[in-house]
Amino acid sequence: ELSLGACGKESRRPAPCLSPRGLFSSSYPSTSKGLQISMDLKAFLQDSDDEAELTPGAASDGSPAAGGGGAAAAAASDEELLATSGPGSDEEYYPLSGRLSDMLGKVHSFGDACTEAQREGFLVELIKNAFHALDAVFFRGVRSGLHIRITTVPASASTPARIIIRDNGIGMTRGDLINNLPSLAAFGDPDVEAVLEGQEQGSLDAGFFTSLLVADRVVVATRHPDDEPYLWELGSQDAHFAIRKGDVAQAREQALLGGSSSWIQQGAGADWRGTVVALLLKPSAQAALYADEQKLRAMVGGWGDAGIAVSSNYPLLFGSDPEPETEPAGPPALTGAAAAAAGEDPEDLDVDPVDRTAARKASNARRMVERSKYIPLRISYEARRLLRVSEGLLKVSSYTDAVDAQALAAPGKAPRRLQMKLRQICAILEGMVTACDYPLGKELAEEKSFARFKKFLRSILEIIRRYKIMNPEKMRSTYGKLLYFLQDAASEEVMEYLGFNIVAPIDTVYRLLEKKNGLRVLEDPAIEYATMEILPDPTKSRADIQHLIRRKERAVEVLVRKYQSMDLSDEDIRLCCYSICDNNSYLNSDRLPIDKMLSLLDAHFSPETVQEGYSLAIVEGEAGARLTHSHERQFHFARQSLLLWRHIIDDMYRLWSLSEQDLLSPDSPYALKNTGQGIQRVQACPRTYKAMQEILFHVQSQVDTWIGSSMIHMGDHNVPNALTFIDKYNQVARILSPVVKTLDNLERLVRDDTGLRRFVQDGFGGFEKARLDILHDFFRSAFDGSGADNFYDAGSCIDGRLTSAWNWCSQLAGKPYYPLFKLTGFSGFDGEFES
Repeated sequence: ELSLGACGKESRRPAPCLSPRGLFSSSYPSTSKGLQISMDLKAFLQDSDDEAELTPGAASDGSPAAGGGGAAAAAASDEELLATSGPGSDEEYYPLSGRLSDMLGKVHSFGDACTEAQREGFLVELIKNAFHALDAVFFRGVRSGLHIRITTVPASASTPARIIIRDNGIGMTRGDLINNLPSLAAFGDPDVEAVLEGQEQGSLDAGFFTSLLVADRVVVATRHPDDEPYLWELGSQDAHFAIRKGDVAQAREQALLGGSSSWIQQGAGADWRGTVVALLLKPSAQAALYADEQKLRAMVGGWGDAGIAVSSNYPLLFGSDPEPETEPAGPPALTGAAAAAAGEDPEDLDVDPVDRTAARKASNARRMVERSKYIPLRISYEARRLLRVSEGLLKVSSYTDAVDAQALAAPGKAPRRLQMKLRQICAILEGMVTACDYPLGKELAEEKSFARFKKFLRSILEIIRRYKIMNPEKMRSTYGKLLYFLQDAASEEVMEYLGFNIVAPIDTVYRLLEKKNGLRVLEDPAIEYATMEILPDPTKSRADIQHLIRRKERAVEVLVRKYQSMDLSDEDIRLCCYSICDNNSYLNSDRLPIDKMLSLLDAHFSPETVQEGYSLAIVEGEAGARLTHSHERQFHFARQSLLLWRHIIDDMYRLWSLSEQDLLSPDSPYALKNTGQGIQRVQACPRTYKAMQEILFHVQSQVDTWIGSSMIHMGDHNVPNALTFIDKYNQVARILSPVVKTLDNLERLVRDDTGLRRFVQDGFGGFEKARLDILHDFFRSAFDGSGADNFYDAGSCIDGRLTSAWNWCSQLAGKPYYPLFKLTGFSGFDGEFES
């Protein structure tokens, strides 16, 4: 949880924590151009005095006595003050560490001598902290009314002038106030010392405690949703801080701040949460007009476009500003047919919106947990060395050429083929060990004790499989060789010789979190923001994009501080977040061209009306078509095919996992057959086939009438095994992306280059006509059932749709608009195979 900032990454406490500086404080620029002081938390925590647990004393009377700035100056009064109270009372006092107490004394003495730029840094720090607190609430699902308000109160006969900064963020618990707010700052850094001693000119980047440059006393009223309201208090010369609650806190608040209302009293209500920071200004700060609202407005306005107020999407209000408009907590409720189309039951529309929101969050959490079971963990730097070695070994290996040779495909050649498999498998395994450790490889070659290296071999082969799943465009010529090698190595006869099963399960996000008791991370609403992909968007400003990036970074830190434990380290949580983000990036990159083609189909064609010269109707036997469709039927056929591809890409990681299970299962042996495309390993794929049926049924349920066949070819001569299936649907983005990029780039070139605009106008009738010609031909010819060797295999079956699209790609060079593809940088659909 975050409130007034967050502690640095070296904090040793596993509990949720925050610091005076705030998470990623460098994300928000300082107003000063001078020396910026960094926080060395590790060095700070190495001090045994600072790491010692704070033990509350007790006070039966009054407020903390003022010292001379150091712990020794107030030692006697501290002993008396801390002698009679304990935890659980309404008034508690906690001593400051020796170093922190000394440094606060220096800050107090430095305050009057500091420059205007150094002094103004306090407002930056407090606003940053408030933004973090609002982010923490935002991650919990609160979307409405989040803001910060700054007010000033003039001096009176009994109280000094005050600056009050209030946010309706997450607030702080008692534990936060004790362990985090007073204990971490930039003190002890030599550069801070230099600034305090006047040896350097720059900003005193001391986080929350920068406020003591302008204030004699800081009062914090706060309430966390899971705790009571508290009042935290620290004076610039105090050697300890106070925490109060209940009537004692309310009385102290009235004594310090005056006024007719009490934040502590409001906090007792169920609806109030947030933090109020009140600064009781020094006489010098009052003389410098820091209690003047116009001066504070000018300070905020002077931060410019790079300032924190502009780069945050939370309103920053002042005392005279009206309250922000309250936005709806969620999307408007759907009714009737709209609800049914969105998958909601109309009978449930009378459910309370709060209950519906809770149900939606629970559904998202279940979806994230299920997805994580198939999301591979990102490869570590240490594992990449092994990856390069094993990938290089596979490149030079001729395993499939030797084992699947036509001379060994006959049933009577099974003994010779087994001998060849054992020889090749042993050679590859020995090569892996030798490449990493020559003496051990020599021993393995002599002794053939493969079981001795079981853990290493399983690990290195799992890493290379995981790498391929995360990077489908890589290893296009070696991945099939690897799987066929594993397929043979996992067979009963070879497994008996090796002494172990060489196939290890893929390391996934779910497996890591389950092993370390951290599955709650996946159910936290912040995971959505910690793993989102931030794409360039012409409708957003640069400041908006930077704000999204900072929010994503802070969401990761929120999860780290909330869930790290003795079992689950902060690096484990970050690894899981980054791995899910990699998955989102893959989905966006491969799904984006499908979405764009769907939008182009809907924008330029209609099933009800036919634009003259641009009918999508096809007739069997004409222009290579093997289907007969009217314009309306062809429109829906193309659209449904794109929708099906989109859902397959959405579920690709699960399909990939199931495909590997089918391929590497010893219970489902393969048979070598000539399918018309050479010798292939034909193998049943029950898991993958069932998953495809589920996806197809889901898509069919979203449309009125399914156009075409529902036949799924898998484990036959068309799609011999699950490896062919995976490779086939990995081509969808390679087919559609060049079309989308050609249209996007052509539009830009025509807009920016007069000569090219004239060329397109004279040769193709202008950009609009050229785009319509390309789309018209694609949606007709890429979905006409062509491309197979015979009429039986061609047509409208599930995989035949993709075959037709590939056939269109092979004919592109003969199209009249092909020069436009070359003009925009098109080089081919295949991409690279080795890199």
